[in-house]
Amino acid sequence: MAGTAQVSARDTEGASGRCRPAPTVQGVTEGRSLPGTVAPSVGTVRAILLLVHASDVPPDESVAGPQAQFDAASAWLRAVSYGRLDLRAETLPRWLSLPLTSREYLADGAQLLRDAVAAADPFVDFSRYDIVYLAPASKTPETATSAILNSFGARADGREVRFWVPFDAGFAAPDNDLPSLLLHETGHLLGLPDLYRVGVPGSFHRWDLMTGPGRWPMELLAWHRWKLGWLGGRQVVCIVGRRTSVATISPLERPGGVKAVFVKADDDRVIAVEVRARLGYDATLCETGVLAYQVDQTPFRRSPVRIYAAQSDERPPRGGCGGTWNAPFDRARGEVRTLRFPGFRLDVLARLRDGSYRVRVSTER
Repeated sequence: MAGTAQVSARDTEGASGRCRPAPTVQGVTEGRSLPGTVAPSVGTVRAILLLVHASDVPPDESVAGPQAQFDAASAWLRAVSYGRLDLRAETLPRWLSLPLTSREYLADGAQLLRDAVAAADPFVDFSRYDIVYLAPASKTPETATSAILNSFGARADGREVRFWVPFDAGFAAPDNDLPSLLLHETGHLLGLPDLYRVGVPGSFHRWDLMTGPGRWPMELLAWHRWKLGWLGGRQVVCIVGRRTSVATISPLERPGGVKAVFVKADDDRVIAVEVRARLGYDATLCETGVLAYQVDQTPFRRSPVRIYAAQSDERPPRGGCGGTWNAPFDRARGEVRTLRFPGFRLDVLARLRDGSYRVRVSTER
């Protein structure tokens, strides 16, 4: 066993680069997304919602759009990005008539985008926007929601309309103020993959928004914040090879401090350790403490994040806890303090008064 090192923010700044997401591929991945193949995740991102109705569907009466939902989504992104991402979304206040039927557009999403952009072009300067959302009229019989990172040749105002989401009917209702679906699909545009897998109940948890938009509110894992550029080098402890390190990790929901320990297991896999508390959008978590999980950066991997559960999910304290709700490690009576498997050991050493935790991570690789 190597000697134990106490890790400070200064120590982590230079070494953290070895735990940067890899490999580099296009679009959605747990690894690094090629620049230009995903929407910007830092700075101001502008989005426009287009209200569209197919030839066989009448438009709705309201052209107001779901502004409350946009405002809630913007507030969430500012909070979880620690102020690094500002989403500014607005609605074009008019219904755009499209030439084909709703069934034809359901079968040909590329044509839906091209026709919607063409109909909006006289009223919208697309050079000002990074993301386009499409909202079909509420009486549209069949629709499908999916984040799409492909322009299918749609261009306007000298810009390729590459990052867009067609939503289900009724999305634009002014009383639609729940932003989870909007944020989940926007997460895909930023390069984040789905974490859930049909038939695997534990994958539908509340540790990350990408497990699905059904439960709300929730935040994002530290790895996803690292991937998107929302954590700095001094906020991450990177462990490569055989080493024992002691670090103090502050709650992920609170700005500042060291946020995660990442252990580079091999070229594609990283073991992550972070602290989750009942703060911010995690205020209704059923359990808190030190969360540990493995990230598989292999491109197109299904269920790429595996949560290491400290205890089983028996007898949840209330409904809506989600899968692996009892996963965190802690120091209190009845809690599990140690995670151990070949080549890796995590020990929870102390919980500090400010809610931070001191942990020891040992590797033997």
